[in-house]
Amino acid sequence: MRGKFLIPIFLGVLLALITGKLFFNNYTDDAITVFSEGEVVFFLKSSKKLNNDNFINMDDGSYIGISMDKDVINNLKDSYKDLDLDISEKYINNYDFITVLKEYDKLCKLSSTKDLVSIQNIVLSNYKEIVLNES
Repeated sequence: MRGKFLIPIFLGVLLALITGKLFFNNYTDDAITVFSEGEVVFFLKSSKKLNNDNFINMDDGSYIGISMDKDVINNLKDSYKDLDLDISEKYINNYDFITVLKEYDKLCKLSSTKDLVSIQNIVLSNYKEIVLNES
C-alpha cells in the first residue's frame, strides 16, 4: 500500500525537477535584462587612462563617448582610429541624464564626424555633472 503512494510522488517530484531545469536554462541569459533597472547605454572606452580633459578617467580606463544608439558609438569609434577602443554597455537609472542623452543622440545622428566629437564632449560633461555629481 505504501508503494502505491510513493511512486506517483516520486514521479511528480522528478517531473517538476526536469521542468524547472528546462525553464531555468531557457531564461538564464535574459535574467540580467529582466531584473536590471534603468536603460541600456553604450560607452566607448579605452583601457588606458588618456590625458584629455574632455574624457572621463575612471579606474578601468577612459570613457570617450556615451550613447543609447550603437550606430552613434560605432561612428565615434571610427573617428578615433588611432586608439584601441572597446564598446561596453551599462544600465543607467538616472532619468535626467537619459532624457538629455536621447536629445543629444538625435543630434548625433544628423551631424558630421567633426560635430560628433564635439557633441560627445558635451555629453561627457553632462555625465560628469548629472550622474557622477562632479562639477
